[in-house]
Amino acid sequence: MKVAIIGAGVAGIAAARRAVQYNLECTIFEAIGSIGGTWVYTENAFTDEFNNPVHSSLFASVRLLTPVQLMEMEGLEFKPKNKSSYPGHAEVLEYLQNFAKKYELEKYVKFFHKVLKISREPDCWKLTVKNLKENSISDHLFDAVMLCNGRHSKPKLPRIHGMETFTGDQIHSHNYRRNNSYKDKRLLVVGAGTSALEISLDCSKVTQKSYLSYRSAAPKTELGEKIEIKPQVSLIKGNEIHFKDGTCAVIDSIIYCTGYEYDCSVLDSSCGIELIDGGILKPLYKMFINAVQPTMCILGLATRTIIPALADLHAELFVKHLIRKVNLPSSEEMVQSFEDEYRKKREAGIEAADFYNLGLQMKEYFDEISKMANTKSLLPVKFRLREYSREYRKKNYLTFREQQIKIIDDENFECCG
Repeated sequence: MKVAIIGAGVAGIAAARRAVQYNLECTIFEAIGSIGGTWVYTENAFTDEFNNPVHSSLFASVRLLTPVQLMEMEGLEFKPKNKSSYPGHAEVLEYLQNFAKKYELEKYVKFFHKVLKISREPDCWKLTVKNLKENSISDHLFDAVMLCNGRHSKPKLPRIHGMETFTGDQIHSHNYRRNNSYKDKRLLVVGAGTSALEISLDCSKVTQKSYLSYRSAAPKTELGEKIEIKPQVSLIKGNEIHFKDGTCAVIDSIIYCTGYEYDCSVLDSSCGIELIDGGILKPLYKMFINAVQPTMCILGLATRTIIPALADLHAELFVKHLIRKVNLPSSEEMVQSFEDEYRKKREAGIEAADFYNLGLQMKEYFDEISKMANTKSLLPVKFRLREYSREYRKKNYLTFREQQIKIIDDENFECCG
């Protein structure tokens, strides 16, 4: 069986490892020249050498937000060089590339190959692929497709009255790289998620003044004296920013940390997947299997979870389904499962942006998928560590990375610092 894997980031190498483990013939299409996906840092902020939009949203000072143990993939321990539990992006990339080397995955990768379109033929999948180095386009046929192209490459900008009149520079966080562009400037960061907090703190080292504007809930963490928290922006007029509380600030630069849209532009209508409500892929069974064409899956959609472990678990279930080691429900039953999930979440007031948020249901979801895959679930200590680190980070945002974490056994961990 021939399997196409699109993307060689965390989800892509997890998928490839499982495909190779079960003797499937896999080909990984990767648009850049390296394994690592979004963890491949580039100084190019907007376009790459082929004039394509840059995929990675990394900025230079990025470090892990969760302890290093939650970034591990099964089969290879992550050992940071300076024993920090929160290493920088370069060490994360090195770890992912070492994982690929251990399982000899690089030989399956076609680097600088960008998938332009995926379509369904009567008995197979057709991928239209561009060789970026040779500037040539060709078609390739596969029995199954694992889409692992990430969800942080298509920036989502807010609609703010007057933003087109702003006289300074404004970018999305996707295009932010270093704080030196904001030295001695008055900066507004729009958003209150982790990227907004990280970029605000990074820039506050050099700005004259930094503001952070939230839409629904103010950050519940201390960010220091140089960052002033403001409510939602109501109007932009030249270099004047008006906020909903009636206050105003004169601003030189704006960075929008307002999230991403899932880019499903490569999926032809014949794939049976439809983007609805601005962020939900219909109909995905259990958030990743194409219910109408179950030889396709999309990895990496879930949020508020342990991403590497879940990508690996999803890949294992999907590959076992392909080789008939496990049985999935009928297509009709999987479609109905999606419809039921969609209805329940919408009735509960869950917006599209949070549709794939596992949150408090994470352990229950892991256990369910593990049971379906006839494999062991994640160790209890990993769930406990994630919840602990999340709460500790909220209360100690300026210092949480100073803490060192050590896993003692399958249930327990200890903290120092």
